[in-house]
Amino acid sequence: MAIRVESVSHRDQILDSALERFALDGFLATSIQHIAADAGVSKATVLYHFTSKEDLLQHAITPALDEFQKLLDGVRDDESLADPSDRKAFVDAFVPFLISNRLGIHIIVTHAHLAHSHPALSRALTLMSRIADIVERSSTSPIDALRFGVALSGATYSLVSETLLGMDKLDPDELEEGLKAVLTDMLQPTSRVVGEQ
Repeated sequence: MAIRVESVSHRDQILDSALERFALDGFLATSIQHIAADAGVSKATVLYHFTSKEDLLQHAITPALDEFQKLLDGVRDDESLADPSDRKAFVDAFVPFLISNRLGIHIIVTHAHLAHSHPALSRALTLMSRIADIVERSSTSPIDALRFGVALSGATYSLVSETLLGMDKLDPDELEEGLKAVLTDMLQPTSRVVGEQ
């Protein structure tokens, strides 16, 4: 009985290498040659699949952007996440999104300064504005908006900096459940918050 082994295409190897290099070393510090070497292919092979480093970045982060847009599209413009059960449902979708797209999210978070010159990063800023709108209309007060923003950005930063915080040592299921529990606790509206009358 023969065992079938799925091979990863050169294109997928290149995209995986690009995501890792752009996330860890930065877009500007990474060359096509670096990506080619990491992917185990020639520079010509990279350029066969992608016309430039910018094109490679576009293709590398588009899956994360598409998933982010789908997540945000799940929250209608006429609804908010003010209800605790709605917030929990959002957290249950947001956390797996963050975990499965951590390298793409890392690139988006650390390269916002390039949004004016790169369409994919510009799209990322547009999506981040949409989540800010959701937070604004879902908040019961300015302090609640602050809590919401800190919770979402804190979870994002924690994954972007996972090795610094030791989260890379957690089992994937434990990480997901832990993040969901922490975010759900943080996002529960309180009847009265310090500083509010």
